[in-house]
Amino acid sequence: MLYPENLKADEYIRIVCLRKGADTPFQKSLFVKNYIEFEAAVAKYKYSYDVYTQLATNRDNIKGLKENQRQRKVLYLDFDFQDYPDLANKDITSFSAKIKDKFPSLFICCGVASGNGYHFYISIKPSCNIKSITELNYQLAELVGADLAACKSTQIVRVPTSYNHKVEKGIYDYVNKDKWKYTKVVFNDYKKNELFKAYTLDNIDTYIQKYISNEKAKFEFAEYKTKVTWNYADKSTPQCYLCIKKVFYEGADIHQRNFWLGRIVKMYQKQGVSEPRIYKLAHEYNSRCRPPKPTSVIDDDVKRYLHTDYNLLGCWESIKNQTQRNFVQSQCDKAFCQNYHTGTTLTIDAKLSKLPCNVLTDTILRKLSGNEYMILTLLDMYSESFGRRGFRVKNLKKLLKPRYIDKPCISSKTLKKVLENLERNKWIILKPDVKSNLYDDIHIKQSRKLKEYTGGYILFYFSVCCALIDRRISQTAYKIYLTLIRNLTNNKSVTYKELTDDLQIDKGNISKYIGELADAKCILVQKKISELGKEYNKYQIIDPDIFKDDKSFLDTGENIKISLLA
Repeated sequence: MLYPENLKADEYIRIVCLRKGADTPFQKSLFVKNYIEFEAAVAKYKYSYDVYTQLATNRDNIKGLKENQRQRKVLYLDFDFQDYPDLANKDITSFSAKIKDKFPSLFICCGVASGNGYHFYISIKPSCNIKSITELNYQLAELVGADLAACKSTQIVRVPTSYNHKVEKGIYDYVNKDKWKYTKVVFNDYKKNELFKAYTLDNIDTYIQKYISNEKAKFEFAEYKTKVTWNYADKSTPQCYLCIKKVFYEGADIHQRNFWLGRIVKMYQKQGVSEPRIYKLAHEYNSRCRPPKPTSVIDDDVKRYLHTDYNLLGCWESIKNQTQRNFVQSQCDKAFCQNYHTGTTLTIDAKLSKLPCNVLTDTILRKLSGNEYMILTLLDMYSESFGRRGFRVKNLKKLLKPRYIDKPCISSKTLKKVLENLERNKWIILKPDVKSNLYDDIHIKQSRKLKEYTGGYILFYFSVCCALIDRRISQTAYKIYLTLIRNLTNNKSVTYKELTDDLQIDKGNISKYIGELADAKCILVQKKISELGKEYNKYQIIDPDIFKDDKSFLDTGENIKISLLA
């Protein structure tokens, strides 16, 4: 199904064996010329490696780079269970239906259970136009909600009869065989079914384009729908991001559709929702808009929002653009909005940093120091700022110099310990330079678990990290700040008791460091009285750089508040 019976003299089938459970992942590439060699290689390595095969044949027995791909005979769709938590029934028909809903007459020649999802294959006539195949494959996957990351020209796939050694929490186990998942063919109608068809690139592209044209036609003649008001007052708990959820359920009018789509996409992305699920939710929102937009246009818009850092989640008070400010203010209901009461308002045009929630659990917050979180923040902000040379220790040292003192906030000796601890805990990767033995030339990279925000992430002002570098706040104050942001983001309590439980720091010190953050103008603490007559703190997250060059503001809560609303 995947490869021609007779390969050319310089043409090979490339098998990739990965061992992911070791501290240092190991990869072995094998090159075979026929099925007998292929079967023998799989049988030899499937117990101690995760075995994959390259979809396209390879030119020569060298690396499977883009330029080394020769010919390919299939389109490939990958559906992961984790991307569809709403599907209780994980049988293959639940996923094949996603393809058939859009393309009812498309012939799927094979389905494979990978252990954590399903793979589908559509036969095409052999072609060496790998670029066109890849573009077509991406377009098809995008329309049916399959994994877009599995549409590379160099794509490799799990081999049936091999094992998926991945167990819970992303750990790989090559010892306990009873935990392994068997990769197996669920159905195979390749040349067996009378309906079998091997498509040419032209006719399958026509089929996809026809679907897109039909969808556009539907929306061009769509009638304006009557707005159905969402009764959020019936909800038992306060609504976080109430205005966004309200518009999600009610839809938006013609001139507001894009603005609210951006807020919806970024809200779900921040909460760790998978990309295929976000596309689905975006189409659900679009169906309620007046009028809805064409499906392909929504897909393009979602893709753009997903891959930009533009933050659209601010409360109306923090939005400078008056038109956008009015959009949000018209949807605001303070009585039911959890975000309004906690004060989590970030300006939408400020420079924001990201940290994934998996590095901000209570256990890890107690373990890592403020300096270590500072390094992770700088790595998020600057990891792609040094081109081919990469982000190195010497670059980090320059960033650790305060603005007004020519001395790093961390000594070289302490910095080395901090980096080694982060590497030991697998948050970063330290890679020596091939041309230099100097410690300053070591490359620093984010680990995979730091780069992938599968459990969501928090957003916060980068200027607060700068306040730590400038020694305006302490390490512990920085950790408390990140905990505040985490709790506010996750709709969790931020009382002194809660912060004490989270960080194992006594209430007296919590109060001291909250005061330190307020003095450094990283937060605004407002005293409020509850309905029961008890006093409590409301925290408003503010940008300390607002006050960097402005000496006119007195250090009073009222003046700070006015400056934010201006």
